[in-house]
Amino acid sequence: MKVKKDFQVQLSTKISIPTWQALDEYSKESGKSKASIVEKAINLYLELIAEGRIDD
Repeated sequence: MKVKKDFQVQLSTKISIPTWQALDEYSKESGKSKASIVEKAINLYLELIAEGRIDD
């Protein structure tokens, strides 16, 4: 089965109010969607763990 590269799934989670405010502010200032910021942050986090640069 082939999956389109742009296929996306919904993610629901809870974060602190200060984190939400920082994400909201950065999203507005940068013009980037919250979803794209969160996706990039998760990918970076997983990459750094895989490289042993941060602890899980």
